[in-house]
Amino acid sequence: MDNNIAYEFGTTGIGDRLTDITVLYIICKYLNYKVHIYFNQVTNNNVAWSNNSYFDLSLFDFPENNNIIVKNNYDKPDNFNTYIKLPYSASTGCPYNVYKFLKQFIPNLTFEEIISKWGNYAKEIIKPSKIILDKIPDNIENAYGIHLRKSDKLSNEAFNNYTDYRLNSMADEFTIIINNLIKDIYDIILKENEPSFLIVSEDNNWKEYITNIFKEYAQNNNKKINIININYDNPNNINNYNAVLDLFCLSKCKKIFQGIKTSNYSNIAAIIGNNKLINYSHLLKLSYIFYTNIYRPIININDKLEYDIDLIKIILLNIPFIDSNIKKIYQ
Repeated sequence: MDNNIAYEFGTTGIGDRLTDITVLYIICKYLNYKVHIYFNQVTNNNVAWSNNSYFDLSLFDFPENNNIIVKNNYDKPDNFNTYIKLPYSASTGCPYNVYKFLKQFIPNLTFEEIISKWGNYAKEIIKPSKIILDKIPDNIENAYGIHLRKSDKLSNEAFNNYTDYRLNSMADEFTIIINNLIKDIYDIILKENEPSFLIVSEDNNWKEYITNIFKEYAQNNNKKINIININYDNPNNINNYNAVLDLFCLSKCKKIFQGIKTSNYSNIAAIIGNNKLINYSHLLKLSYIFYTNIYRPIININDKLEYDIDLIKIILLNIPFIDSNIKKIYQ
């Protein structure tokens, strides 16, 4: 049928994929198209946390409704005539670009409408399956979430040309971010009675190291803290079970601290959760060019929901726009 669109993912991360799914859902919901999303099941050896099946669809409860169908790549039929592409994943599909794309078809559409509906649309489409839901700890909504990230998000001068400065943290920047995150958590430990923390990371050694810092600080100050432990029992050996479980647990927390310059993983967790994010990129040089700024219209960052359209336009100057041959709203 004319209103069917195929969209095929490559080896992007969980955060990018879920952000793009939200973008595709919003576009097709407004334009009355049905997008068929297919996931490549391939290995990317350049990404430390990737494996043969980046995440198993059984971990999600994607609704089979009139606007979106999510399947594994081996189910893909012949290409449909209509296509849509997001060349730079979440940056191409940021809220302002989605607004600009849709305004071509809906002249009276406002940016304010798009950003006011974004979170609800994300929650409609990104839901955990029962496999994940059953493992989310009780009372996690009272915990502070801490997303620690290293591996591909931490760079050094030896491979500057390989990385994107707007996304990845240099070693000195990483130190500034972590030191300030630790300081904020110390303040919570001192001021609150037995605060709870959920700490997630793709690097278990780094997670253990930071966790022990907080435990030692609490003990030295005669304070009690609760570190929430997730049950990662995975009898069916489902690929990337831990990472998806971490994301949905993070989304349930009352506030999320980002231990990295920016991350679509914890961004999307905030969007489908309480939408409260603490980010430290404003403490770094050239912070105005960081990708964090293009998501400020829809994420409450550092207790502020504010944005600068002119700045967003500057950041997006070298980002490819949404590519599609859609010509009209499908009736």
